Amino acid sequence: MKTAALVLAAGKGRRFNNSTPKQLHKLGGVELLVRSVKAFTASPQIAFVVVVVDDDLKEKSAEILSQYDLSDILMIPGGRSRQESVIKGLEVLQGNTPHKVAIHDSARPLFKGEELVEILPLVKPGVGIVVGKPASDTIYRFVNDLATPLERSSLWIAETPQCFMFEEILAAHWSASQERLHSATDDAQLYIECGGKVAFYHYDSPNLKITYPEDLQIAEVLLCRDSS
Repeated sequence: MKTAALVLAAGKGRRFNNSTPKQLHKLGGVELLVRSVKAFTASPQIAFVVVVVDDDLKEKSAEILSQYDLSDILMIPGGRSRQESVIKGLEVLQGNTPHKVAIHDSARPLFKGEELVEILPLVKPGVGIVVGKPASDTIYRFVNDLATPLERSSLWIAETPQCFMFEEILAAHWSASQERLHSATDDAQLYIECGGKVAFYHYDSPNLKITYPEDLQIAEVLLCRDSS
């Protein structure tokens, strides 16, 4: 069964607050985008990879990828939101008729592609798999200036990659688009709303999302610790 990877790198990274786009910053001497792409190209589980980038960064991103012998990666311009970028990527992948797809944010450059050999077999018709971790903090629902504690033992933090049967997640995105829902930040959310079930894969290794400048510093520490 063919599995595709969709790597999202079209975000503006406004919270990163830097003139250099976040995905082109280096971690351990290698751009975040490159690290995220290589996690999938190095995996024998993945047949092909599509990268979604901001149209203004397409040329620069292609130049950087070519420096790492990744010039054959298909790169397409993103949409106005993460959700729109995903559906554009899925529609391009449709021509390759993959059975499964792993959707990953390039802002999570620490993910280890070798884990895919464990994750992908768990994806079944009607069941998607989300990489994540059990919540370790106490979490409250805060509405109308009132806080309500949530039962921590049943809460998980969703990360990426999120993996699905290809036709099912494509249908979920099409359904959301038809209903004029365009701002989902999580593919599993749309999948569940379309009738699918989601299970978590407990990913023990660091999978930090780079959102703020200080996150890059933390990732450097984690990377050094992991390689020592």
